[in-house]
This record gives sequence, structure tokens and C-alpha cells, in this order.
Amino acid sequence: MPKEVMNAVASDAFTQAQEGFAVPLDPDLADALGAFTEEVLVSEL
Repeated sequence: MPKEVMNAVASDAFTQAQEGFAVPLDPDLADALGAFTEEVLVSEL
């Protein structure tokens, strides 16, 4: 995914969270979805 797209997605998510549209996610579910992986993503700079 291009860096510009990742930045746009992150910006939209932040804006939605600030406006109260975010839905709290259960930490166990987030972990099952891979939110807390131990591996570091390699950037394609």
C-alpha cells in the first residue's frame, strides 16, 4: 500500500475518533485480528 494511502487512512481514522465515530474494540478481539503483533512492519521507503 503506498505511503500516501496509509497516511490518508490514518488521518481519516483519527478524524473519526475525534468526532466520536470510533467504536471501542475489545483488546482480545484486536489481538486476534493481529493488532498487537510482535513483528515490525517494514516500510517501503
